Amino acid sequence: MDEQKYLNVEMRVKFDVPVDEDFDIDEFSEEDLREIAANHFFNGGGYDIADYYDFEFDI
Repeated sequence: MDEQKYLNVEMRVKFDVPVDEDFDIDEFSEEDLREIAANHFFNGGGYDIADYYDFEFDI
């Protein structure tokens, strides 16, 4: 039986996350900021408005 092949894709994504007017980036850890960004991207429709750059492909 043939072994499954995969197309590996690496890319850079840029999108804006809406925040409150008094949002202070210094009050959050990098892990918290990643969680905020991922939540907006996957659950808040960020993927629809994102810009995608620097695609790299490999098998």
